[in-house]
Amino acid sequence: VIFNRLAAREIVVMVKNYRGRFYLPDWFNNIPFWDVNQGYQVKLNRADRLWITGDEVAADRPIPLPEGWSMVSYFPDVEVQTETAFANIAEQLILVKDEDGNFYLPEFEFNGIPPLHRGKGYQVKTSEEVELVWNVEEDERQASQPVIQPDPTHLVSVTHTGRNMSVLLQDVKFEGEVGVFTENGLCVGAAVLTRGDVGLAVWGDDPTTDVVDGAVDGEALTFKVWADDIEYEIALNLVKGESVWKLDGLLIGSL
Repeated sequence: VIFNRLAAREIVVMVKNYRGRFYLPDWFNNIPFWDVNQGYQVKLNRADRLWITGDEVAADRPIPLPEGWSMVSYFPDVEVQTETAFANIAEQLILVKDEDGNFYLPEFEFNGIPPLHRGKGYQVKTSEEVELVWNVEEDERQASQPVIQPDPTHLVSVTHTGRNMSVLLQDVKFEGEVGVFTENGLCVGAAVLTRGDVGLAVWGDDPTTDVVDGAVDGEALTFKVWADDIEYEIALNLVKGESVWKLDGLLIGSL
């Protein structure tokens, strides 16, 4: 019912929830009902807008989260920094991602997610079962500002495929661009390098298309840097993880 109008215009390709249940218009649906607590992945064949009418959800509505990954809706009508929004589960929070692959990694004090706002869903990984209540009140300690990077122009990544892993490059000491490449030479992630920590998403193959448009599970990844008009491969000193693609994986290292 939620997607009737878009489906009638043959715009909806697929809808998925965090359990992997999915809706294929005119074919199949095993998502039992719309859960306002959840965020959903939606693939369209062209840009459009989804309108939902009904009662407004209370900003402080509790959201029960299982151990591991969830996908949640953001309820408040004010924009809030990620660190502030998740304050009440700070001890259990491992990783947060938005639909663009930007991520917040509390353990390493890195945040690349723009302020949270209504209409968005967020992937959340927790260390145990916990109840999330969105926090909009700043504490005495000012929340850190997200690291927002411009799009690279030389090393250009594939478009978002809906499946990614997160890469954190620590303590970068030079400026330029970095790209992540598959064994077949496909650039599946790229970012502008600034001094300090840099985060980027590495995109996996979209199985709903007929072409390989991202990395496949277990595929080795190599890194290239473009700086001072020179492009060259560069080794990564690993801190955590491996230089292979894994859905929702985490790789931390230094150039």
